[in-house]
Amino acid sequence: MQTMLDAFEMAKVFSIKPVTLEALVHSGTIPHTYINGQLRFNPYIIADWMQAKPKINTQNSFIDSLQNQFKTLFPNTINDLRKEDKKYIQRKTPKLFSLHKVPSKKHGYLLYVRYMRNGRMIPSRWNTYTKDEISAERFAIENRERILTEYDTKRTVLKSNLYVVMNEYYEENSKYQKSAEDLGKALAKKSVSVNRNFVRKVLFPFLKSKGVRDFPDITPLIITKLQVYLLKKGNKPQTINCYLGSIKSAFNHLILEGMNINNPFDRVDALKCVQTKETHGCYELSKVYGVFNRKWRDELSYLLNMMIYCTDIRNCELERIQVQDIMKISNYNFINIPDPSRTKNEYSVRVVPLHNTVYKALIAYIRKTGKEKTDYIFSKDGTINQSILYRKAYQLLGKKLGYTIDQLKNENIKFYSGRHYWKTLMNANGLGDEVEEYFMGHKVSSDMAKLYNHRDKQGQKMLLKKAREVFAILDKTIFK
Repeated sequence: MQTMLDAFEMAKVFSIKPVTLEALVHSGTIPHTYINGQLRFNPYIIADWMQAKPKINTQNSFIDSLQNQFKTLFPNTINDLRKEDKKYIQRKTPKLFSLHKVPSKKHGYLLYVRYMRNGRMIPSRWNTYTKDEISAERFAIENRERILTEYDTKRTVLKSNLYVVMNEYYEENSKYQKSAEDLGKALAKKSVSVNRNFVRKVLFPFLKSKGVRDFPDITPLIITKLQVYLLKKGNKPQTINCYLGSIKSAFNHLILEGMNINNPFDRVDALKCVQTKETHGCYELSKVYGVFNRKWRDELSYLLNMMIYCTDIRNCELERIQVQDIMKISNYNFINIPDPSRTKNEYSVRVVPLHNTVYKALIAYIRKTGKEKTDYIFSKDGTINQSILYRKAYQLLGKKLGYTIDQLKNENIKFYSGRHYWKTLMNANGLGDEVEEYFMGHKVSSDMAKLYNHRDKQGQKMLLKKAREVFAILDKTIFK
């Protein structure tokens, strides 16, 4: 046994609160002494005191009697004193820390402390270098200010750290994105999301595994190893170049922002890409006949398939069409695709003929979902989760046409195959190549663009004529 115990240790031995021990001291119930002004307890004397089976009572009968007497004789004054006393009540201060056992090979375990501040738990934890709870709590209390000051200082330094800056760079409303927008280099929402996921889930773990702590640690050799790593993971060279090109642009922008860093990507060559254009398969022309005559249980898949098979629209255009893009020219319905920034290229500026059956289904869906004029019809923000919705749509169509998933894979029939089907269908039914190119948004001559300009009276007349031919072909080959 130790020679002397302090109040904290004595309370721990008794399994009572320190405030209870303090009351026992003031009442003279428990033996104690003071050494250099500090309250201390002799464990041997305490043991003898406990063996005598003392009466534990912190109350004083004379004080209690006097209290009752004053309450009876001077109630108003006592009430005034109690009101004044409330001004000086000190609220109980919470510990604002917690101890956690962490395995240790040498000691079995050690206690680590985590601090609370402003109602939130600080994510870091610190070793108290002991497994004794009393010593650990004393360490936590005595070192709180020092530890938290060091923690805040370190966090301030980290604000210019590679990981913090790059993480913030790809936030939608970050100062970097606003700066890029001012310079006319704003990224599309979809690009921001894709790059953010790549940086957080791929780039950061890779750099940390290579011991990269800040910008100067990134060397051309590290980037080359990243290229090799991504290739082994099954990424195509073109995809890798796209990702790393985005990071290179981000570094250039950070340099423009005034950060004193070098761009190591400037000294690394892009991977060579072998152009192997994938050819999409499509169904036999007679296969699709009548499949859209009745609505399906999955209304969204039904609409997506009808749009791609009956309107020659691209996937990216399908994702971005808004309610206000549906327009009428004479007695026929079209989808207007006027803004090159929302489409693939300048030749995509065109109107797409909208068959009456497709139009009715589309309007019914818009009303059912409560879409407004500026709302995207098939998405919330102009993007569709292609890996889920498109796959579900084309696999459901394949099932209705008697195709298994393996057959779709073997014949390379995907959602985009609907656009190839439309092109094949128009060619097979004698629709001229020039109007097929115009409706599909491929590169066209200025003469043909003028010929089908729906803002021009003569061009509108030609446009309506060819649209009627498209509708007649769809009636004959797809709709019964």
